[in-house]
Amino acid sequence: MLANILFSVIVLLAMSVAAAPAPPLAKRGLPRMGGVNLAGCEFGMDIYGTTSSFICPDAKQITHFAKSGVNIFRIPFGWQYLVGSTSDFSSKTLDPSYLGTLDALVQAALGTGSYVMLDLHNYGRWNNKIIGQGGPTNENFASVWSLLAKKYATETKIIFGIMNEPHDLNIDTFADSVQAAVNAIRKAGAVTQAIALPGNAFSNADAWAAGASDALLRVTDPAQEDKSLLIIDAHKYLDSDNNGKNPECAINGVDSMTKLASWLSKNGRKAIVSETGGGNTASCKTKLGEELQFISSHSDVFIGFAVWSAGAFAANYELSIVPNGDIDNELFTAAIKPYLPGSSGGGYTNPQPSSDIKSADPSTVISSSIHTGGNSETKSDPVTTDTTGPANSQWPGNVQPSTSTLTITKVAPICTGFAGSNRQAFTGALGGIVAPAVFVSGTMYTCEGTTYNSLLQALSASCSKQMDKCQLAANAGGNKGELTVSACTGQQLQACISAASVSGAWTGEGLKC
Repeated sequence: MLANILFSVIVLLAMSVAAAPAPPLAKRGLPRMGGVNLAGCEFGMDIYGTTSSFICPDAKQITHFAKSGVNIFRIPFGWQYLVGSTSDFSSKTLDPSYLGTLDALVQAALGTGSYVMLDLHNYGRWNNKIIGQGGPTNENFASVWSLLAKKYATETKIIFGIMNEPHDLNIDTFADSVQAAVNAIRKAGAVTQAIALPGNAFSNADAWAAGASDALLRVTDPAQEDKSLLIIDAHKYLDSDNNGKNPECAINGVDSMTKLASWLSKNGRKAIVSETGGGNTASCKTKLGEELQFISSHSDVFIGFAVWSAGAFAANYELSIVPNGDIDNELFTAAIKPYLPGSSGGGYTNPQPSSDIKSADPSTVISSSIHTGGNSETKSDPVTTDTTGPANSQWPGNVQPSTSTLTITKVAPICTGFAGSNRQAFTGALGGIVAPAVFVSGTMYTCEGTTYNSLLQALSASCSKQMDKCQLAANAGGNKGELTVSACTGQQLQACISAASVSGAWTGEGLKC
């Protein structure tokens, strides 16, 4: 039902959706992203920022996932490993051996044309001491990011993930630490890359939506006055405790994503859900897919997602999506691959303006969002709960399973006379990039080899595929003239959606050809 509502709202609002404004400064735009975490180089790091040992993953996985449609790899790393010390956080130099290993993964990913999110996986700490709050100073924190930013200053597809899952800290003070890191990155010459801002309470999506990390909104970007390259970093797990320990998915996360989307729209920001996931179970094959569909269909506020996790995990790790050779597990195939930007299996739908989403309930109860890793990253210590946000005494483990589900009603189309004809009526083509054809296939519809339940789904996928290709071409061409990311995601997408509406894809009672 929710899916059908989304589809109808998209079309009914198509003519009134405002085109995305042109950026005030010449810069690259970010395409829609979908990908995986490539864990291992941070193994041994616990939630208190202390370390033991790491196991960086094999780069072969990168090639495999890129072929499947992944266009972003989040690569976690440890601060102590990067500077080659467990005691000196002054961060004056980087350890050449560790940096070489890390960089090999980064270059392998960049070599596929993908983005790389560099994730400092220290939970806001160094050896249980909080950055800028009794631990490393803001200057120490800025120094390590300055060194890394200099290394990748000319790599335009790097995203700097300032910090993984900070928790139990003063968020107002921590915002100053984040600002110091942002300033250092820009001063080092990395002025065109996106920077992901972490939130308190383990960057939990519900905590963001409830305003627990609003202090981060004041962080400014010395390189861009509009803050468009400062993206929100949010996490959401779907098991009953919202911590990624259980392979069964109790919720689909759509309720949390809806509230986060409303908060993002209200504050004029965009987010990446850089950690979410589930086990290779029937519940997660359905519910994780529903969450990723929602994220992908709201690209006005969500840049994309990275699923936890691929990498150096043991085969029995609960949330593993590590392929067996070139064979993916069923979770990846069923729930993740359909929503990857470069996938031929894309079940992606057009963006719904998130300004029409109901705002979050301020009484929302929030739980912490941490994961436990396999190998040496397994955490046996008790989890300390965040005490700085709303309803802090109830945050851990009190979120009730959502009753929201995402179902698609299959309606037999009246399309006997349309077999073999292209049902995509939109002919606009910025840069000569046309919307892919949509064909009738029995009682289903196909677009670029992918089968869809309804005509509107197929037309939506066609419009979004055109948008993705258009954005890539705009970035490759320097975002100049009429071929700009803004035009691809604004005027052209609006026109394509409008064409779908005019074609009669939605009648209010059923679907027709």
